[in-house]
Amino acid sequence: MVMMMIGCLCIHGFTGSPDEVAPLAEYLQKRTDWVIKTPILPGHGKRLQLKGITYDQWFQAAERELQALMEICETVYVIGFSMGGVIAVYLAEKYK
Repeated sequence: MVMMMIGCLCIHGFTGSPDEVAPLAEYLQKRTDWVIKTPILPGHGKRLQLKGITYDQWFQAAERELQALMEICETVYVIGFSMGGVIAVYLAEKYK
């Protein structure tokens, strides 16, 4: 099976939600045939529940999303806003 798809993982920032990266995700969806993922990191979203959540959980959640994209896409871009940018750089370095 030849994979030709491109994926893009858009990661929101601290105390944020996918709404932060929605304008970019929507722009890419309208102009490309890429597979776009905008996950909600643990403890985030419309109602914050950060008590007991560690940064490791954020990194692991983002990494799972990246791995899922890598299973179906030949190329995957990782983009992050604020803290999501830190996670994106970590993942890019780990999977380069």
